[in-house]
Amino acid sequence: MGSIHIGFGNFWIPRIIAVNVFVGLSLMWVGIMGLIVIYIYALIGFAFFRASFDPGDQKYCQTLYQCFVTLIRYGAVGELADVCSLWYNFNICNTF
Repeated sequence: MGSIHIGFGNFWIPRIIAVNVFVGLSLMWVGIMGLIVIYIYALIGFAFFRASFDPGDQKYCQTLYQCFVTLIRYGAVGELADVCSLWYNFNICNTF
């Protein structure tokens, strides 16, 4: 209960909270703009490059939704899962 009273008389705490809320809202808008850009790329991929997506490589583009999810997944992760599986198979932890 004593830690609540620290914020009432402090000059800096309300300003720090306000700045953090502002930064959080800005990051949220950047994320929304990023999703809009990925959606535009999904539209282009769905319209022109649908045959280039290979379901064998888990790159699906039969519907616009599939293109969007595929681009989000490969835009955020890329081929990182393949690289991580190579390190996992290498079993580097047992060499030490």
